[in-house]
Amino acid sequence: MRQGWLILIVIVLLGLSVWSALTKTPTLGLDVRGGYRVILQADLSKLKPEERNLWPEKRQTVREILDKRLKGPFGAADATVATKGLDQFTVEIPGVTNPDEVSEILSKTARLEFWHALNVQTEKDLNRPYKAEHSESAEGAEQWSFRDTTAPEEDESAVIKSGTPEFKRMIADEWELILDGSMLNRAKSENTGTGAYYVALDFNKEGTDRLADFSRKVEGRGEYLAIILDGEVISFPVMRAVITNGKAVIEGGNMTGKDAIRLATLLQAGALPVDLTQVYMQRVEPTIGSQALDMIIRAGIVGFALVSLFMMIYYLVPGILAVVALLCYSLFCYAVYVSMGVTFSLPGIAGFLLSIGMAVDANVLIFERMKEELRGGKTLLAAIDAGFKRAFPAILDSNVCTIITCLVLYNLGTGSVKGFAATLGVGVAISLFTAITLTRMLLYLLVGAGVNKPSLFALGRQWLGREHMRVISRMVVYFVISGAVLVPGIVFIFMGGLKPNIEFGSGTEVIYTVEGGVKENNRQIQERLAAAGLEGASVQLAAGGQQVIIRMKELKEYRVLDNMNQLQQRAKIASVLAPAGVDARLVDVKEKNPDGTETVVQKPASEESFSQVGKIISDETLRNAILALVISIALILVYLSVRFAIEGGWSGVKFGAAALIATIHDVGVLVGCSAIFGYFLNWEISSLFITALLTIIGFSVHDTIVIFDRIRENLLHKKRGETFENLVDRSISQSFARSINTSLTVVLMLASLFFIGSAMPDLRHFHAIMLIGVISGTYSSIFNASPILVLIERFSHRMGAQTLEAAVKERERAAPAVPKTTTVAPDGDAAFGQTGRVTPELPKPPHGADDRPSARPKSKKPKRRF
Repeated sequence: MRQGWLILIVIVLLGLSVWSALTKTPTLGLDVRGGYRVILQADLSKLKPEERNLWPEKRQTVREILDKRLKGPFGAADATVATKGLDQFTVEIPGVTNPDEVSEILSKTARLEFWHALNVQTEKDLNRPYKAEHSESAEGAEQWSFRDTTAPEEDESAVIKSGTPEFKRMIADEWELILDGSMLNRAKSENTGTGAYYVALDFNKEGTDRLADFSRKVEGRGEYLAIILDGEVISFPVMRAVITNGKAVIEGGNMTGKDAIRLATLLQAGALPVDLTQVYMQRVEPTIGSQALDMIIRAGIVGFALVSLFMMIYYLVPGILAVVALLCYSLFCYAVYVSMGVTFSLPGIAGFLLSIGMAVDANVLIFERMKEELRGGKTLLAAIDAGFKRAFPAILDSNVCTIITCLVLYNLGTGSVKGFAATLGVGVAISLFTAITLTRMLLYLLVGAGVNKPSLFALGRQWLGREHMRVISRMVVYFVISGAVLVPGIVFIFMGGLKPNIEFGSGTEVIYTVEGGVKENNRQIQERLAAAGLEGASVQLAAGGQQVIIRMKELKEYRVLDNMNQLQQRAKIASVLAPAGVDARLVDVKEKNPDGTETVVQKPASEESFSQVGKIISDETLRNAILALVISIALILVYLSVRFAIEGGWSGVKFGAAALIATIHDVGVLVGCSAIFGYFLNWEISSLFITALLTIIGFSVHDTIVIFDRIRENLLHKKRGETFENLVDRSISQSFARSINTSLTVVLMLASLFFIGSAMPDLRHFHAIMLIGVISGTYSSIFNASPILVLIERFSHRMGAQTLEAAVKERERAAPAVPKTTTVAPDGDAAFGQTGRVTPELPKPPHGADDRPSARPKSKKPKRRF
């Protein structure tokens, strides 16, 4: 009955996923689909002299406010904001359908004010000179105006409309300002439950005190409080009660959910300290082009095929079921992504493809445990149950650690990092469902159909056979190997091998207009610039291919005040791009000098503008990246310490500390390799490098958990006379196939992406670092983490602290005695598909004997016919 319900649920989910995939359009990033490029001009004329002196600091504040606004209503995870020149801001937004809406939310000042309308009629006082009038615009927006009651009713000139200069003079001269948006803690859109929307406001202490004082002063008088946004009255409530909790709402009119979200986003981001005017908006073509996107998709298909082929060859029938589950997983993931509105930028697509390789790991853990139980004499059904039950703790712990990393990345990361974290995190969560429920269901259906021959389950396929690895006795050798990898990287870090790209610093932007269209694509132009010594330049095509926008590192010649040097550099860049259609002929133009005078200079004919631009990745982003690194490691350490605590106390901290040290080793390897690549290949690090670091943290811990889980299990079923070192070696040997196979599936996908799908230099570096990180994570999990755990255990023993073995003994003493039984297959059972008999558990074999889960003494061991 339960199996039938599960089949029905899976069928329904598949149907919904197919429907979502066919009916919903994915949100594509700027680098895949293109978008809009907007340039905003700050009006500095209204600033006071002392405010102008502080403009460089305020300019960064404006950039951050614009960035926060973009992340709200549009969900544009990979939107970017950069400063341009002294008083301009460049904004690039992917997949925008309504550019006018973008202009409104970016240029709106969002200055919120609460005024006491002193000279407006209230319900009890009809002798004041102005009467508030409410109306709605043609679009349904709420409007307020104020009529002078001393003038004749038909005199329309006596009406003062909200937002006009007359209205501003009226409130400035006669109204009382109670509080403003600078005192706002939080703004959030809410729904009344009846279809009406409003914005809930929560003020800080100063705002709370001011609102409480005002409400007490006018209590019972029915006074009006005007809520004004950028000079427009958006709400005109009557104060009826004392408000002491610092909460208020903005409601009224026909506010839709979209209106409420937009307003809440504007208020939450904060008011702009200057007015912004849009001076330029243009459609930007995809950064990579359709050919590069095809390369990435082709790489994903090849990677999927390689992973599927490996699973089917190594695991046979279970491998085929894993491929079916993987196909369902891919469909489920895509459906969830398009339903959530996840932005499919290049890193997001890479995260999706990478999650396919990682999704197989749960199946690998389950299949290996199944094979182990079958070799121990269990029936197929019993082995399936035991395999899932015993593999689940490692699956849960490893995936939770990866999800922790993704959550930290999503909350502290920006731009493409968020897209990658969202796709990978959702993918890992869905993989838990497909592995635990879907694969199990398929296995049961297979057995029910009579497919139960031992030869179909690849029981004899193992990487080590029946040999035990001797890792602990050779730990010094493995530590030396790690040191040999780490030291060169550290050396090249100090030699300047880590080279940040243009995202991390200011640079130079040049725009060319090409009549008839650009003759080369983005990649060809990038290669031309790199050959001329301008590596790492960002190239975009705009205006239907009529414009080329190039952003490169700040040119040294640009800092020199000698105009001749600047023009020579500009002419050189234009001549390099002449084959792409750029007209490099020098023409006379007038340029403004800092003192306001004009000078006739020469510049390339195609050059539209040449200006300095600010960095895209701010100092706050870098701080958040470092913070994300620290928080991820700390949370994983805490989680492992709790999950691996054998008998309360601090036993779990030892596992967590060993995993932490191994993870730091992997981070060091990645940073060092990036420094080596940067020194010899001029590869630059970008925001994707931060993504790779944090992802490898999750993966490294993921692989370590596979081995630690077996160590924990073996501690609870320790052999008589076995030392802790031998127990760890035995655990590594038993987990070796799991560690290799879970990593190999990811390596296959990453190798495919690196060799086929690295359409951009940033992606090539990203895939290379991820590939190295997976290999390093596998090595450190086997050859570093476990030996470190042994060293910690030895240190605990010398210090007289509680050891892991002592914790196990304490647990056994505290547990009630329960007779143990085990299920084995009947003698001579060839099909091993029927229920076995139950017999008392036999004494454990001495150290070195057969350690299979359900092994019997060799003298009584039944012969199996497979």
